[in-house]
Amino acid sequence: MKALKYALTVTALLLFVVACATPPEDDPVDVIPDELPQLRAQAQDMQSTIAQYGLDDYEQDEFALGVAAYERGEAMLEEDPPGAVEDYEQAIGHFEVVIERGFGALLVDRQSEVEGARQAAIDARAPTAVAPEFDEAEEVLAQAIELREAGSYEESYASFADAEERFDTSRQTAERLREDAVARQSEVEAVRQSAIDARAPSAATSEFEAAEELFAQASELLEEGAYEESIASFDDAEERFDASRQTAERRRDEARAALDRLEERFSETETRASELERELEEEERALEEAEEEEE
Repeated sequence: MKALKYALTVTALLLFVVACATPPEDDPVDVIPDELPQLRAQAQDMQSTIAQYGLDDYEQDEFALGVAAYERGEAMLEEDPPGAVEDYEQAIGHFEVVIERGFGALLVDRQSEVEGARQAAIDARAPTAVAPEFDEAEEVLAQAIELREAGSYEESYASFADAEERFDTSRQTAERLREDAVARQSEVEAVRQSAIDARAPSAATSEFEAAEELFAQASELLEEGAYEESIASFDDAEERFDASRQTAERRRDEARAALDRLEERFSETETRASELERELEEEERALEEAEEEEE
């Protein structure tokens, strides 16, 4: 009996020692879930994206819910990490709605703005005047739309911005080329008028008519938006108008020289006629005097 009591006492002591040696279990509240840092960073990144693109303007109520959930998570971060995880997850859910719907509306607005820039380029005849540049802008616009439909919102936004810049550049280039072409047209019109003043239409008909055809062709190209080709044709027309003027002036000078020679000959003839007339008169007087003497 004593041996049994002794054994029970030893067993109790051993159990007490083991219990004391075993560390206490951690308080569940102090355990930090593995996913917490990632969720917190994700919520922060999403807020940054929303702020960068102004997406909260499109979903203000949903964004407010997300911010409130995120702030609850921040408040519970040390006191209740598992609770903070739930709050961050809620915040992410709200932010996802803001990003999805916000980008959907934003990119529609951006496409509308880019379409406006595209139409301005078309009105400036960019598809004809600077076809390669305009075509590149068209390709980038199509790419932006595809990216939006694929859910690549930030890449789509960047492509819309790129397309808008390209359309603007093509419009500006087309407008500058048109100004150059219109200026050349005015310059050639002045040369044309000089040819008309020099009587080129009648004095150098074939040359002037050829210049007129080139001038008409250049003007048509200008109206069509083929500004560089128009400038080249205006250059050719100017050269031909100037050549017709020079031809007309040369022929005028030749005609004047011929007229001067005729006038000189006529003057010489008149002088000779006057001399002959005087000689005839003298001979007549001499005959009269001789007849009077004979009488």
